[in-house]
Amino acid sequence: MTDHVYQGGRLVRTVTRREPEFSHADKVALLALDAYEADLGPHGLPLSETTDPANQRAYVAENPVMDWAARAISDAQRKYYKQFPDESGDGHLWGVKRVQPRPKK
Repeated sequence: MTDHVYQGGRLVRTVTRREPEFSHADKVALLALDAYEADLGPHGLPLSETTDPANQRAYVAENPVMDWAARAISDAQRKYYKQFPDESGDGHLWGVKRVQPRPKK
């Protein structure tokens, strides 16, 4: 909301008041999410739970799954650095895109 203040028909001041971008509840939720994500390990489980000695034998590993996008990047990197062995790889960013539709089930 913007208020224009006039004195004697002349604009002397303009004041703009904005609504906060985040409510108090939004801020509390964002801080809670940040704390939760900070506790996650590389396996997606909370480290505070998985490192607790009381859970020493509480987990079993599953068989690995293939991330085909990550695999395509790894294959491309090996091929590229074999072809260009003097490249350091510093600063290289590798993307991936789908080139064929998923098979229908």
